Amino acid sequence: MDDMTSIDAPAVRAMGVAVTEIGDQIAEAAAVIPGWEYQGQRAVDGSTLCADQMSLTAMYWQVTLDGLGGLVRDYGGELRTAAGDFVATDQSAADRIQVAGKPG
Repeated sequence: MDDMTSIDAPAVRAMGVAVTEIGDQIAEAAAVIPGWEYQGQRAVDGSTLCADQMSLTAMYWQVTLDGLGGLVRDYGGELRTAAGDFVATDQSAADRIQVAGKPG
């Protein structure tokens, strides 16, 4: 039974990059929302469009998606930072072990 725990820093870094890319995609989706308020015109025969309400709804949806994109991008950055911290901590421990093993 292997009691060792290890962290695959390159995998964590890759996850961070992937998460950041998803955050970028969410932000890109938010960027195209302006103008949606007119997409419902004549959707159904006899329908009317309340441009003010559609505009307000589109704006809220854009703000919400843009905020979500930022949160996801930040999480991706935190994963990449954690991966760097794992590598630095491992290197520091290895350096201390090497120094401890040398006669003084």
